[in-house]
Amino acid sequence: MFVGRRQKYLSGPKQSIVSFLSILAFPLVPAPDYSGRAVTAAAGTGDHKEIPSMKHFMIKYQFAHGTSEEWHREVGRFIAALDSDPELKGRISYRVMKNRDDASYFHLAAAADEAAVKTLQSRDFFKHYTEKTRQVAGGEVTVTPIEVIGETA
Repeated sequence: MFVGRRQKYLSGPKQSIVSFLSILAFPLVPAPDYSGRAVTAAAGTGDHKEIPSMKHFMIKYQFAHGTSEEWHREVGRFIAALDSDPELKGRISYRVMKNRDDASYFHLAAAADEAAVKTLQSRDFFKHYTEKTRQVAGGEVTVTPIEVIGETA
């Protein structure tokens, strides 16, 4: 499906386009969880360890409205609010990246458990940030549930 100059690729049930408000709402965004926990091995050692089964999401959009400087300050305020909230600190991981060559943004979000999600969704700073994200993206935000296959220590 074409949207303006952008093209969205829909690849079956593993990718979904949903409201940004539901990025961490597990009941609304079904994410396949085949094993419950992932296992990784240190290279060449045979030493296996479990990776906690957190829910991960990638949020993508094209920056369309406002200035990037103000948007980056808004992102910083949201991350500071996450880090300073005593109930959320260490339970929500959030990273924002931008393609160097265009206006594409990618956010990686992870929640330790459903209680962290519910707490986050109840916060005014989350509601404000969600609306700001929708505004800078011109309403076009794509949220994709993702799963970790392996990671470094």
